[in-house]
Amino acid sequence: MMNKVLVLGGAGFIGSHLIKELLSQYENIQVISIGRGIVNINSARFKHFSCDINIKNLIDIHLKDCNSSSFDFVFNCTGTGAVSAAHEYPLDDFKNTPLCVYEALEFIRIHSENSIFIQISSAAVYGNSDKIPMSVNDVLKPLSVYGVNNEIAEKVISMYSDIYGIRSSIIRLFSVFGPGLNKQLLWDACNKFETGNSIFFGSGMEIRDWIHISDAVKTLINAGLYTKKENIPLTIFNGGSGIARNIKSVIYKLSEAYNYKGDICFCGEAKQGDPIGLLAEIDHNINSNEIDFDNSIYEYVKWFKALK
Repeated sequence: MMNKVLVLGGAGFIGSHLIKELLSQYENIQVISIGRGIVNINSARFKHFSCDINIKNLIDIHLKDCNSSSFDFVFNCTGTGAVSAAHEYPLDDFKNTPLCVYEALEFIRIHSENSIFIQISSAAVYGNSDKIPMSVNDVLKPLSVYGVNNEIAEKVISMYSDIYGIRSSIIRLFSVFGPGLNKQLLWDACNKFETGNSIFFGSGMEIRDWIHISDAVKTLINAGLYTKKENIPLTIFNGGSGIARNIKSVIYKLSEAYNYKGDICFCGEAKQGDPIGLLAEIDHNINSNEIDFDNSIYEYVKWFKALK
């Protein structure tokens, strides 16, 4: 059961969808959100605080606005969310990922020790794994700043679980997509179709595992509930569909939905930090896989074109 939940980074793409899903699933839930930005959700059961996520602000909000009552779950949806941005601003990515995890877990340790902490990690921690699909038991070999900082964050969580007994769940999300996401491959491709410049990195044969945002947030909730039910100190799950799709096929499906008639080319040059293949070995008891991929591509294009 979820009665009182804290969402860190609620104004972000994943965070805002998670809040909507929580409010929809649980009639009596109270959701508190913290982080920069605005959350356009109007509900008496929801309150957002637009501020930096640090232990001082967490304590202040907990004492003054939450009557010092503990949270059942703390979902951490913070982070840079992009390999390229982390590569360009590595210190910012460190602050937004492992440092933010430290602040959140220290708050839980001191003020909300019974909370279950749910961390969004990334498939980037695997790097170019020799094994596909990737298992949560595989050795981590991240290629990018983004992947390294997510691995550090996971180690911090493991430490707080082992030493302080904070129950946590880590979900390594793969390629999350859906309307509202204004970055990454689908967004870049639609913008290229708009301008007629359809040259893409890589060979197009790189493998990705795509998970719709609706399924992603349900997976996060399922993971948290599992950790609570089983009373396990630390659980790690992959968040994906378990279905391999190469980038070329996704780009061509997107161009069909967009009605783009121009040539599509792949330059052969890999983007910094991008692995060749990412495919999740999933736990079907945790992972939600309800959204049809092909239909959701048309849904994304419809959303994109409505912005113009």
